[in-house]
Amino acid sequence: MKLSKFSKLFLAIAIGLLLREVIWHDFNYFKTNVRPQFKPKWTSQTFSIATSSVSDETAFRKIASFPIAVLYGRDTVCRSEGEGTLCVLKIKDIQTGPLWMPFYKNISYKAKVSCSFNSGLFKTAGHKLLSVNISGNHLASGELTIIGLSSSRNSLKLIKDVIAEDARKAANRYIASLIGNSPSIKNNQVIIASVTNRLLP
Repeated sequence: MKLSKFSKLFLAIAIGLLLREVIWHDFNYFKTNVRPQFKPKWTSQTFSIATSSVSDETAFRKIASFPIAVLYGRDTVCRSEGEGTLCVLKIKDIQTGPLWMPFYKNISYKAKVSCSFNSGLFKTAGHKLLSVNISGNHLASGELTIIGLSSSRNSLKLIKDVIAEDARKAANRYIASLIGNSPSIKNNQVIIASVTNRLLP
């Protein structure tokens, strides 16, 4: 059976798209527009004590910010530098619309982001020893529009990057608010936060 020119063109495009998904998935040429939402829900405890009541305050490091890493599975999606204990956030259960559509994708996505962090005792700029313990289960969602050539793998990476950066910024702002380096965080915010302060004996 002889194929028409239109059928040949359609077949060539289909084969090209299939090869791009399977073999040439690193070949991408596109522009994007993203409309993300990140709704954090934090629970925290802070414990503080004046350094004047400690026999050797030099045993504790002075810390202004903590390093933060966002993971998806075993992969580190993004990380910021800092001092002290690493704060780890984990992306899981990413759900998306179709990622294979050629030339134009309008993808709705949502995911969960969990966090559990205990800073241990450290010295603040206000001459206090502070310990911060936070946990949270957050919801990330949004829409990503991709115009051009972007493989399913690359499209998922773009979504992970957006979620990870929003999660990292939210954690950084929240920790900074607890240690006194920024105004108190309520949410960007539909934050539900419970903060308990008590002095160490």
